[in-house]
Amino acid sequence: MRKFILDLVNSFNTNDSDHDSVNIDQATAVLLVEVMAADHEWDDIESNAIKDILITQFSLNSEEAEALLSDSTQSQQKANDLYQFTKVITENFSHDQRYEMLVNLWKVAFADGQVDRYEEHMIRKITDLLHMPHTQYIRAKHQADPTS
Repeated sequence: MRKFILDLVNSFNTNDSDHDSVNIDQATAVLLVEVMAADHEWDDIESNAIKDILITQFSLNSEEAEALLSDSTQSQQKANDLYQFTKVITENFSHDQRYEMLVNLWKVAFADGQVDRYEEHMIRKITDLLHMPHTQYIRAKHQADPTS
């Protein structure tokens, strides 16, 4: 029994160190991928929107953005929750940078011309995890909406 408890504690410690190894660009990319995946439709238009955001935000070239998107897609599929990613963002981004993150999440949702209710729900969930008020969620949506 004691060995079981020690193994369990060690597994939690290992998981915590995995969370710490997530960097800002990975965390950002995974959250963008999470919005793209929310409606269960993987769309080239949305993945291109993510690549454009990554290129602009992190000064990457096309190949680096593609590699980051690929790695982030794998991380998103393996992740049990979003906290490990939103934690990195909240600890390293200012309020204004987190707001810009919300705008980028909405840009991904709008990229294919229609915002799915699952995408909206995912952005709402991420907004809460980023400790952003609902007014910022709405404002970011309107700012990202290409028809506004």
